[in-house]
Amino acid sequence: MKTPSNFIKNYQLLLMLLLILNSFTNEVTAQVQFLDSTVVTRDAFYFWKADDPKPYHYAAAINPHGNCAKVSNGYVFYTWYRGGWADRTLMVSRKKIGEGNWVHVALPAKLSLVGGKGDTHLTTNIGICPIDGTVHLMFDHHNENLNYIRSKKNIAFGPDSEFTAANFLPQQDYLIPGKVVDGVTYPDLFTNNNGEMYFERRLGAAVGGSIIMTYYNGVTWSPETTIIQGTGNQVSQGERNFAYGEAVLINGKFYYTYSVRWAESPTALNEGVYLMELGTRVDNKATNVAGKSYDLPIIDHKPFLIADPRSVPDDAGWAGGPQVAISPKNDIYLYQSPKNTTHYNYLKKAGETQFTEDRGKGGLGIFYGNRMYKFISSGEDLVISSCLAGTYNWREDFRMTVGSRFRKSIKIMDNGTIVAIYGGKENSEKISIYCYVFQIEKSEYTPQTINFDAIAQKTEGDADFTLNATATSNLPVNFISSNRNIARIVDGNKVNIVGVGTCDIIAQQAGDGTFDAAPEVTQTLVVNANISKTSQTINFTLAKTLHTWGDADQILEATATSGLPVTYESTNTEVAIIVDGKLQVKRAGKTTINALQTGDEVYNAAPIVSHEFEVPIRNQEIIFNNIPEVTSGDPVFQLQATSNNPNAKLRFVLPNNQVAIVWSDYVTQVLGAGSATITVSEEGDEYFTDAQATKTITVKPKTHILPTEIEAEYYTTKSGVNVTRWSNSIFYLNSWEVNDFAEYTVDVPSDGTYEVEVFAASPGSSKRLDVKSGTNKLATINLTVTPSLTVFKSSKASITLQKGIQKLKIVGVIGGFNFDKMKISLIQAPVIDKATLSGDSFRLQNVETGKFLKSNGVELITSDTWNAPENLWTFVKTTYNGLDYFNIDGEASGVNILRATGSGYSADPNAVITTSKTAPSSDIDKIWTIHYNEIEDTYRFEARDINTFLYVDQNGKAYNMAADITDNRSKWKAIAKSVTLGVNDEDLNPSFIKLYPNPAKNDFTIAFKDLDEVSVYIYDILGKLIYSNFTNENKLLIPNNGAFKSGIYVVKVMANNKSYFTKLVIQ
Repeated sequence: MKTPSNFIKNYQLLLMLLLILNSFTNEVTAQVQFLDSTVVTRDAFYFWKADDPKPYHYAAAINPHGNCAKVSNGYVFYTWYRGGWADRTLMVSRKKIGEGNWVHVALPAKLSLVGGKGDTHLTTNIGICPIDGTVHLMFDHHNENLNYIRSKKNIAFGPDSEFTAANFLPQQDYLIPGKVVDGVTYPDLFTNNNGEMYFERRLGAAVGGSIIMTYYNGVTWSPETTIIQGTGNQVSQGERNFAYGEAVLINGKFYYTYSVRWAESPTALNEGVYLMELGTRVDNKATNVAGKSYDLPIIDHKPFLIADPRSVPDDAGWAGGPQVAISPKNDIYLYQSPKNTTHYNYLKKAGETQFTEDRGKGGLGIFYGNRMYKFISSGEDLVISSCLAGTYNWREDFRMTVGSRFRKSIKIMDNGTIVAIYGGKENSEKISIYCYVFQIEKSEYTPQTINFDAIAQKTEGDADFTLNATATSNLPVNFISSNRNIARIVDGNKVNIVGVGTCDIIAQQAGDGTFDAAPEVTQTLVVNANISKTSQTINFTLAKTLHTWGDADQILEATATSGLPVTYESTNTEVAIIVDGKLQVKRAGKTTINALQTGDEVYNAAPIVSHEFEVPIRNQEIIFNNIPEVTSGDPVFQLQATSNNPNAKLRFVLPNNQVAIVWSDYVTQVLGAGSATITVSEEGDEYFTDAQATKTITVKPKTHILPTEIEAEYYTTKSGVNVTRWSNSIFYLNSWEVNDFAEYTVDVPSDGTYEVEVFAASPGSSKRLDVKSGTNKLATINLTVTPSLTVFKSSKASITLQKGIQKLKIVGVIGGFNFDKMKISLIQAPVIDKATLSGDSFRLQNVETGKFLKSNGVELITSDTWNAPENLWTFVKTTYNGLDYFNIDGEASGVNILRATGSGYSADPNAVITTSKTAPSSDIDKIWTIHYNEIEDTYRFEARDINTFLYVDQNGKAYNMAADITDNRSKWKAIAKSVTLGVNDEDLNPSFIKLYPNPAKNDFTIAFKDLDEVSVYIYDILGKLIYSNFTNENKLLIPNNGAFKSGIYVVKVMANNKSYFTKLVIQ
């Protein structure tokens, strides 16, 4: 199928007129030649409907999108989907640059719809193998089996008459016969310098995927190679990720530049700028910019991290990966644009070891010769700009006005040919596709030479003299001495004579973005002895030439025959330095220790005496602090480890995903009861050995106080099922079969009938589970059928429970389901007498502070936690002198009735403390009077009848103190154990609050959406309240006045009768 030639001719005439007109008002640089402009088609599919404002997932433009265009052997190839909604046919088109018409082939394949809508994941992708002239198409993928169509051999560059559907082979789902390629997302096809065509794809999910590559040599496809592994048995949940980026061929080598989306990071999308070099064939190694190679697949990304730019807020991240460009001289450019801030640029010039960070220098392009070219749209113009290697000095090379009719574009460059393909800005299910082709004249590095004057003979003792050398580039010349014991270069271009003999002085000029490196030029320097002075020698030895770590500094002892003092120098001060005549070691490596005596008016300088001194690689020592015992569901906390290697990049790994999740140096999730080993390791470097240390994390089972919602992963014991995480959202217990179980510890507030609501994913025929207490079956639940194993729906049953702490077991009866959580609520609540606080146990919440009374050993404190046994109190009636009083009895193990001490209690006068005395008791210091205010629904608890009350002091501890009836520190809310608190704890919902910057160095801001009358509390990882405030505004700036030290904090925001939690990191 061909585009009508008369239409193309008219369109080309219009574009040529525009170009001619444009040349009068804009300078067109001779280095860019406009070759061709055509309309590829008027029938490309676009996700648009007149009656639906969003008939798509992610974005509306599927044409052009993905890796849909290639330039090869003078042809432009483009693959696309034909519109409209009822068509969606896969198309491939070809045109010889500068001549002929577009030839179109309709293939027997279609774009799929997802839920009746378009999905921009399902791109078209094209590759050309010049070895055998084949065209390769991969299309319609989002974690799907391979959809692959290729042509017969020699079709890519054959006559137009042979570029037909009949010369394309049937669709297949394999590369190697008999081996289906599954889980394909983001396919890309590209060739190396040998003409071999590579296929790169994602295998897995957005936060748990691997990068896979294979290649076609014109005969067969190679076995797959995993480049980066972000999921699977080798990857812990804490390190599960996907590396968003692309493989590019630069200067004959493959590079992969990427950003990581971590499953467990607080950053919502991608973060970090990474770069690895994969060699010429992508064989088995990845090399970082420091030159160190690692075996594939890569799991630990730290060696490849270049920079860590942040978005605004800093936990937003960005979509996609970085841009990379590398000059022929190895100037390395990187670019990334985080959300809501100015983009970042990084440049490491050839010969340098570090990247320099800049902001706002613009996106990158592709090098051709010594210039980097990029093609952009600017208003109604198409613009080609370039800059010299090693600079950001962008120069506009070409500009052409085309009008404001483009929406989406793809730009590629191959051997100086730039092809830009644009989708038209049309509201239709069929849009136009435009193609522009340009040719760049290659700008090479200019040769240069050095003119270096000969050096006259010198005599020992002569003054420093200047070297005379110039480069034809006018760039500064550098000098090197071949023997520093005879002559040394000082002040850039001067020679300092230090000994007798002959050496070479070498002139060098490395070039820049314009000039190539100059050939080195050498001149000979001859230094003769000064016969008018007396010669001298030095006697110098080292006590040890091989250092032992832990030894004291070596004292240097040398003497000169002249009796003049001897000085010392180390030629590598990174390895060792001389301090007060002692050799002070810095790091591993080799250096030369020189003894010098420069002479005086009587003596010539002594010949320098040198000894090589070696410092062996140092044993790296990691100190890993003990991990405190934690309970299922506890908040995030930071692991503490240090190394004697100042450049250590510590890696924390917890392979056991059932107990806890470790990401970076944080325990981000505390899961089911048990213990596991956390390993911290460091790979070592040229100065330190590798090292590792381990610690055990022990997780105690959580006691779930009913009524409550119990997450599946907070189990006491389990068998046959495993904790799994769906993407980076919910945890669940997976793959239940018959008799698999998970057991949970619950604290039942009172006898009664309870509703159990189980949330499970149960596709296919109905699945079933039992709820048991020991061997006693309480209920059988037939699970609601769901569409998949990751869609969870509720199923309910009623069970009868008795008061007290016990264990409930979920047991598989008919397997094949996943279990997410269960809600247990009391159907029939106990009868509570508010005046006497009988019928249940209670949480006591102080009216002034909002905190809950809690036993802490002997003392009583107040805390924000409310759902532990230490927070529960029972009021037991007793009598004294014929009057009714009450004991306040704790429910926690070992906590019995409360005592009101007096001023004579030496540990803490007037404190209220726990005792070992059981209720009922009539001891006068352990009985209390309940004063109930029905109007306020509050209580005051008087110690016997002596006018002192249970009172919260400023230090958060409980005392019995005299207090006015209006003093809220002596007032309490009594909240029954059997009822749900008015404030529900919920995970952070990003639509409600945002915290930025995070991590923060100084001040930080919390922003609120659709929340009013907000209370903010910030706690350290030990639960200590560091900050609290109240606001009616939609934003709160929190200054760090020294209260926030480096570490992790938990932020609690209370509003609208709910609590929201998030994490704050202070650097």
